[in-house]
Amino acid sequence: MKEISKKRIAAYIFDFVLLITISSLLLGLIPRSDEYKRNIKEQEKLLTESLDSKFDDDKALKEYSTLRYKTEKETIHITLLSCVFSIAYFGTFAFFNNGETLGKKLMKIKVESDGDNSHFWFILRAFILNGSLTSIFLVLSLFWVKPEEYFNVTISICLLHSIFIIASTITMFKREDGKGLHDLLCRTSVINE
Repeated sequence: MKEISKKRIAAYIFDFVLLITISSLLLGLIPRSDEYKRNIKEQEKLLTESLDSKFDDDKALKEYSTLRYKTEKETIHITLLSCVFSIAYFGTFAFFNNGETLGKKLMKIKVESDGDNSHFWFILRAFILNGSLTSIFLVLSLFWVKPEEYFNVTISICLLHSIFIIASTITMFKREDGKGLHDLLCRTSVINE
């Protein structure tokens, strides 16, 4: 395993935990509607019943999917704000901080643009790597998927994102230059300071 790859993973875990903690605290201040709270209670009830096997699986999955759809639709603004936080930290902050996030600074590594040192590539990198693109697809699916199909669609979108992250990680470890798929797409490299 390449040393820089280990550092990248450690930096990402640190940054991810930091971002999740801060954004959860800030987003937790946003009040949720009564409809949202009702949907959450209904989802919990349905999941509890599923553990007791008191219902028809197909019917329950459609009902759960519809409740999940309604819940997600109630919180689109929170999902979009999460994307803004992620892009601001991993894209804008890193760009204006010489390619370093706090995790990268701790690991003494930084992101460097391969050629055009444009803010665009840092934003695109953050958008792809940190789930913002996935979140946008999930939000869009709220407008083009039937409520009873929403859960299956979200599972598929998240699975594709997971496959990309795994493939990117494998690529990072296999390539001599240590670049992941996201680095290749966004024309970036991660180097030691």
